[in-house]
Amino acid sequence: MALQELPEKVLNEILSKLEPKHRLVVRKVCRILRRLVSFEVIDFKITSEAKVELKFDEFCIKWPRKIKGNDCIGMALNDLQSWLKMPLKMLCIDTGEQTEHFEELIDRLKSMKPVQADILGLWMSVDQCIKLFPYFEAGKLERIAMHYEEEELDKFHELTLLEQWKKAKRLLFEPQVGVDTNETPIEAFFHREFFTLNVLQISDQDARKIKEILLKKPNFKGCVFECWTETDVSRLFQPIIEFPREHPDTAKFEYSTNGSKFSIVVHCRWSVYISRM
Repeated sequence: MALQELPEKVLNEILSKLEPKHRLVVRKVCRILRRLVSFEVIDFKITSEAKVELKFDEFCIKWPRKIKGNDCIGMALNDLQSWLKMPLKMLCIDTGEQTEHFEELIDRLKSMKPVQADILGLWMSVDQCIKLFPYFEAGKLERIAMHYEEEELDKFHELTLLEQWKKAKRLLFEPQVGVDTNETPIEAFFHREFFTLNVLQISDQDARKIKEILLKKPNFKGCVFECWTETDVSRLFQPIIEFPREHPDTAKFEYSTNGSKFSIVVHCRWSVYISRM
């Protein structure tokens, strides 16, 4: 009996015992094994030197810019495209400053069905995220992590209109400079179960909005605000109960509203953790 004629349950058991680099080799044997070989995490990164890394779980393949005149980034994008045809647990994409290669990635996605990934990590501009999101299956994408260096969020509203953004349950939003809530409304983040957000500050107006949202959002579980200025939670959230401090840098509070209770933890007056109790 040939290997590929074994029951899938047996094949999966065999494949699970192989190291990532060996699974990549086995995947080239036949279509059946190509379909069965999978990885939980795929990480695609173009470095500042225009080199490329493609990581499968803990196994990483690195290419220089060119090998014998061949464009290795194009080769890596071809490999990535083949992996995006199957459901993924987590996908990370970092295109660096190589905008021309980002457009190459988009061109490949145009010919594919929507990508199925549970978690998506992106190191790119907001404008690039707006272009990329439509190629992912809305509803399947549960968590989004965005990291970028732009100071301007002029296209943020356009991002919030996308179904992929609306339906994600969790969000990590980390611009290099904190979000100015006078320009980007804080309520735009509260439609999901949980999020982490870098902000310049939590103003009195923000606190009023948060308290109103906590009344109206029964599915909201919690959030983390990483603030660029000190935050006086005891003044912003009233009525509030402060508990004795176990550590001088950490303050714990309990905020109640309309029968619901929330734990608020402030670390070093900069990081604010809000969670439903």
